[in-house]
Amino acid sequence: MNKNVKWGYEEKSLNQRIDIHSKYAKYEINDWILEKLNLRPCERVLDIGCGNGKQTIAYAKKVPLGLVVGTDVSPELLQEARIKAREEKVNISFNKHDANLPFPFNANSFDVISCCFAIYYFLDIQKFLLEMKRILSRGERIFIAGPTVENAKEMILLHSKITGKEVFQLREKRMRDEIIPLVKRVFKQVEVSIFDNPVTFPDSQSFLDYYASTLLFEECSSNPEERAACLRKMKEQVDKISKKNGAFELNKHVYGILGYK
Repeated sequence: MNKNVKWGYEEKSLNQRIDIHSKYAKYEINDWILEKLNLRPCERVLDIGCGNGKQTIAYAKKVPLGLVVGTDVSPELLQEARIKAREEKVNISFNKHDANLPFPFNANSFDVISCCFAIYYFLDIQKFLLEMKRILSRGERIFIAGPTVENAKEMILLHSKITGKEVFQLREKRMRDEIIPLVKRVFKQVEVSIFDNPVTFPDSQSFLDYYASTLLFEECSSNPEERAACLRKMKEQVDKISKKNGAFELNKHVYGILGYK
């Protein structure tokens, strides 16, 4: 994850988004990721940008005889991940590391590398991918997840409407235009799939809780009055849609990029 993100905000908002997804999303993303990775009990797994350990803990449960390492730049999120791992009774080594720097691992150290919702923050994607290829065992795999340009389009269109500002979707476009082509260049076999997951909010307040936890809202303005006005206008729009349709639905679309060394 980007070391420039405000970590107090990021820790709170990440937990809020995870909680909201667990309540209102149709599918659990970890089920999809685990299906793609098809982990074996003895495998060595590295989870980069692991955050609070949502994926890392799921991996550890699938490789009870293997090794799992999680890295992130946020000490706060790593500490939370350690607490959750102890509660789940899984053995994971969590380490602070900036993914823009070389990793302290020998060549061929891991059978699986995961990087979910983090790679688009890194400065030099090709350098990072070559480093991943170095520490990945021959014939093994890397999995990268990140949003498509269609991700949460309903929210983006409403945000643009009420703020009058265009949303450039830099992270989404970087996934499509830079990251996928580079993965295909660095790894010999690459499979790209898309995870479609509708999130149905029963009322405007549940959606506002989600919207307020996103970087889209965080980056819209630093003025408290403008931010409050944005929330009011968003509530009005979502109330209209919910009244008409019975709920407000947001469609999450995520790339899954599986590359083999």
